[in-house]
Amino acid sequence: MPIEHGDDNQDCMAGGTKRNVDLADMAIEICTIVVIVIVMIGGLLLAVCIDILLFMSNTRRSFAEAKAGRLYTSILDISRHHGRSPHVSRVRDQLTNI
Repeated sequence: MPIEHGDDNQDCMAGGTKRNVDLADMAIEICTIVVIVIVMIGGLLLAVCIDILLFMSNTRRSFAEAKAGRLYTSILDISRHHGRSPHVSRVRDQLTNI
């Protein structure tokens, strides 16, 4: 089948270049670049979300530790000030076992 000049809808044969083949190659390259960019942005967002979650869990843990420390200190102050009641001693013993 000979290639006629000016026929853009005919398949590319014998190393000739046609407009539709060039557009298809360009579309494939553009789609590949778009997919790579989307995957990279998704990976970046995933890393940011993981960092935020780790920061929040560490912050929550440190707040809980600080709160437990303040509670333990206040129980020690109460037990020193008011003497040793069984309830305060039991709570203090439970906190020291944590």
